Amino acid sequence: MKLRGIDFGHVWDASGSRGFFGEGYRYQKVYGSIGMKPRHEGTFISKTATIQPNEGNMPLAPDGFSPRDWKPKCIKVYPTRCATLNAVGLSNPGLKFLLDTGKWQSRKDPFMISFMPISEKEQNRIRETREFVALLESRIDDDSWAGDFGIQLNLRCPNRKLDSASLVNEAMVLLSLVASLEIPVILKFDSTLDVEAALQLSRHPHCDAISISNAVKWRDVPLEVRSEQFGTAEISPLEQYGGGALSGRPILPLTMNWLDRAKHIRFGCPIAIGGGIMMPEDAEWIIRSHDQIQAIELGTVRMLRPWRYDSIYDHAYNIFTRSGRRSLRPPDNPIHAVPA
Repeated sequence: MKLRGIDFGHVWDASGSRGFFGEGYRYQKVYGSIGMKPRHEGTFISKTATIQPNEGNMPLAPDGFSPRDWKPKCIKVYPTRCATLNAVGLSNPGLKFLLDTGKWQSRKDPFMISFMPISEKEQNRIRETREFVALLESRIDDDSWAGDFGIQLNLRCPNRKLDSASLVNEAMVLLSLVASLEIPVILKFDSTLDVEAALQLSRHPHCDAISISNAVKWRDVPLEVRSEQFGTAEISPLEQYGGGALSGRPILPLTMNWLDRAKHIRFGCPIAIGGGIMMPEDAEWIIRSHDQIQAIELGTVRMLRPWRYDSIYDHAYNIFTRSGRRSLRPPDNPIHAVPA
């Protein structure tokens, strides 16, 4: 997917799947030590940041951004079901801290900074976004940035209680604010977003792409899925944290349902799709379901089935190429762009 002249490739590593800076997590280092680390890396998307430090539900290590615990209590993992349930709640040290590390600035390959305003009131979320824009503007013009980046504006985080009644109007306002940065902006939602709302937002002049890839809130997961996966349709295993959100294989049908509803829609911008992709066949079905899909996002598969990542990556690029949607970044050279 090429946005404003920047090639972000066809395979993105979902926000949070590799940490704030691509450093990964302890379990990924274990995978590497036993030869299960994927050869490929998709386009990096940072773990979602907020303008101010946010405690959330996951204690952070002394470095300020890594998880403190090997097994955070706010995350439940179900390996045999290829599923995770999390209620991390956007634990992070705040945007200024993350920028001050200089780690984003040193990245040479195109990547995305994920950001979300989290206040309960709309006017305060608008204020947070203004602060976000002002802080980035103060940093973008210096010479410390080695590469290009975009913004993934997360407006449907499953672990925050946000009023979605005026979601479209608010998103329009936020897009206009972020537009002053003059860099690509990707709106991120989950598969509960109304297709007509996505269409309306896709036509905004400053919306470069829409990503339907977020984990799905426990209360938004169909009752039959909850019952089948967890043996209960009512009480979440993370009820003490607000219920959390489901990702992995069980939400693939929800992703497919969204795409089925969108199959006759002509969006005003490219689309990225994720949510439950665990096999090459899943990626192929999704890519072929709509010709405006220009990228897929992979998250849970890196955690629970890392040995499948490369085959999904390669297969996705093959399908994109055969369908005439070839990126400038082919699978045999995932770092440096080459002429199409």
